[in-house]
Amino acid sequence: MDFAVASTAVVILFLVVVGYVSIVYVFGPKYDPREPPVLSHHIPYVGHILGLIRYGQHYFEILRSVVEEACHRERVAVMTVSQFNLCAGDGCISGRGESLLFCARLGTLARIAIVIAPFARNSGLPIFTLQTLNRRTYIVSSADLVAAVERNQKTISFFPFVSAVSPRLFDVPRHGPAMKIINQNINKDDGDWGLVHETSKGMHAAMAPGPNLDNMNRSMLSIMEGYFNELAAKREVSVDLFEWIRHRFTIASTEAIYGPGNPFKRQPELGHDFWTFNREITKILLGFAPRLLASQGWRARQRIVKATNAYFARGDDKDGLGVLTVRRDLGKKYGASIDEISRFEIGDAIGVLINATPTLFWTVMHIYSDSALLEDIRTEISRFMTTESSPDSPRKHILDITNLQDACPLLVSTYREALRTRTEASTSRWVTEDTILTDQYLLKKDSVLLIPGALIHADPVWGPDAKEFNPRRFIGGSDVKAGANRTWGGGQTLCPGRFFATTEITSSVAMMVARFELQPVGDGRRWVIPKQDRNSVASSIHPPKEDVKVKVTEREEYKGDQWVFRFAEEVK
Repeated sequence: MDFAVASTAVVILFLVVVGYVSIVYVFGPKYDPREPPVLSHHIPYVGHILGLIRYGQHYFEILRSVVEEACHRERVAVMTVSQFNLCAGDGCISGRGESLLFCARLGTLARIAIVIAPFARNSGLPIFTLQTLNRRTYIVSSADLVAAVERNQKTISFFPFVSAVSPRLFDVPRHGPAMKIINQNINKDDGDWGLVHETSKGMHAAMAPGPNLDNMNRSMLSIMEGYFNELAAKREVSVDLFEWIRHRFTIASTEAIYGPGNPFKRQPELGHDFWTFNREITKILLGFAPRLLASQGWRARQRIVKATNAYFARGDDKDGLGVLTVRRDLGKKYGASIDEISRFEIGDAIGVLINATPTLFWTVMHIYSDSALLEDIRTEISRFMTTESSPDSPRKHILDITNLQDACPLLVSTYREALRTRTEASTSRWVTEDTILTDQYLLKKDSVLLIPGALIHADPVWGPDAKEFNPRRFIGGSDVKAGANRTWGGGQTLCPGRFFATTEITSSVAMMVARFELQPVGDGRRWVIPKQDRNSVASSIHPPKEDVKVKVTEREEYKGDQWVFRFAEEVK
C-alpha cells in the first residue's frame, strides 16, 4: 500500500513538473537577441516575482549585488555555449561563445542565472530583462539610459499603470463608472485631455511657486509651529521620534490640502488608519483576497473614505486649498460622484504623506547623529534667523521660510542627500510599441519597464562615494547628468508636490535643529541609525523598521524664548 501511494505521488510530481515545463516553454516569451540581457531565476517566470514580494524594491539592489559578486568573487562558475571552466582571481570573466552564464549566491537569495551578452562584460548591465510569467520586465540600472526613456514618452508610457492599479487602489469595480471616467483618453489618443491628464496639469499648477503654494506652506507650518511650542512647554520629554513626527506631520500636511475642516484633524485616528493602509498596501494592490489577507488595511481605507465623504457632505471643501479644488472640480466635470471623488482622494493622501513623513525623520536622524554636521547647520541657521526682543516679552526668533533655502545651503543639501540615499521607488512604464532605445536595445511591445531609484542613485555618475551619505554633495548645485536624480520621479511622473515637500521638511528641520537638543535614550546614549521597513510597495522612501526613542529638551541658550515662522505675505 505504501509503495502504491509513493508511486502515485512520484507520477503526480512528474506530471506537475512536465506540465510546468511545458507551460513555461509554450507560453513563455521568446527573446530577440537585440533585447537587454536576461536574468533568469532558478524558478522560471515566478522566481523574480517571489523575490519582489519578499524584498520589495530592495530586490533590485540584491540583483545588482549578485551581478557584482559574480564578477568579483574569487571563484565563479562560468559556462559558455562551447565550454565550461573556472575563473579565479578578482573577477575578470573569461570564456568563448555568444553569451556567458554565471551562477552566484548572495545571502538567503536563491541561485540566479545571469545571461550576459558580450557587450556587457566590461560595461556592466545598464539595462536587463527579468523573466516574469509570460511578460518581459526591463530594469534600467544606468543613469545614462534614463533620459532616453523619458524622450520616448509616446511608446514608453506611465498611464496604462494608472488604469491597471486604480481598481485595487480606490476599491472600485474594474468595469464600473469610476474606471470609465479614469480611462477616458488615458493614452492621449485624442489629445491632452481626460481626468488623469487634466488633474496632473492642474496639480502641477496649483503646487507651483505662487499664492496657492504660499497658502499651503502657511497652513501646514502654522500647525507644526504649535506642535513645537507644545514640545518646548514640556521642558524635558522622551518620545518615539518617528511616531511623534508621523502623527503631527500627518495632521499638518493634510491641513494644507483640506483646510480648517480637515478630516484628519477632526478625527485624529484617521492618521493611524492611513499608516495601517500603507503598511498593507502591497497586499491590497496584489489583489489576492485583500479583504482577508489585508483586512486591517482594507477596513482602514474604508474609514478614510467614509470620513472624506462626510467632509464633502458638510461642505467643508469650500475652504479646501487650491489642489483640493482642482481635483474636486475636475472629478465633477467628468461625472464622478462624491463617493468616487472621496475614493480618488486616497491617491492624494499617499502623495502628500507617504514619502515626506519618513524623509523628515531620516533628515533629522542624519543631522543629530553627526555632531559636526549638527553644529555647522546650527551655525548656518543662527546667521539666517532674526531675533526680536523687548523688556516686556520673551525674545522672539523668526525663521523666514522665503529665504531659508538660499540662506541654508548645508541644511538643504543634507535634506537632498537624505532623499537621494533613501529613495528606493521604481518609476514604472508600459511599452506600448516596439521601441529601439539609444539605437541599441530593443524593447518589445506590451512589456513593463522599471527605473529603480536606488540603482540610479548608486550609479558611478555620482562619483566614487555614490553609495555613501555625503551631506555636502549638493552645495553649489550638482552636475550629474539629466535623469540621474530620481528623488522626484521624472517625465510623466514628476512629483507636483516637490516644492511643498521641500519647504515643509526643511522648515520643520530648521526649527527642530535650532530649538531643541535630541539625545537617544538607552543603548549607551549612542545614535544608531535603524534599518528601513520596506513592506510598502507604494513608498519611495521607507519608514524605520524600529522607532528611535529620544529625550527632547530646549537648548539652554533659548529656554523660554518664542519661535515663529515668517511667511511670504509677511515679508516687507
